[in-house]
Amino acid sequence: MRQIRSTWAQGTVLVCTHERGPDEKPSCGLQKGTELRSWLKERIHEEGLKGQILASKTSCLGVCSKLGATVELVPAPETGRPRATLLVDTVNEREELWAAAKACLLEGRLPELGLDEEL
Repeated sequence: MRQIRSTWAQGTVLVCTHERGPDEKPSCGLQKGTELRSWLKERIHEEGLKGQILASKTSCLGVCSKLGATVELVPAPETGRPRATLLVDTVNEREELWAAAKACLLEGRLPELGLDEEL
């Protein structure tokens, strides 16, 4: 095994796209996680940040809610910046997510949202 440098310099936005059946507990796929990731990829390209930020889908991140999809903002390790886990309304909070992603990954600032202990 060898360590390599990633091609996305500032970090990754992981969007849960895990999908369960409609009769099971909530899942991010049913909350439109896949569509959110596609939207993020478009924004990255539109703003010329390809190579800086990667939007990637992931399986379950362990936070399952009917309120939205789980998103993890993961700065590149060499930046030393903190990461953040967010629960995002995939339709109504896209712009807020994009602002939080840029603040976290490009500037090292965590979103000032407060910590929600209840799902």
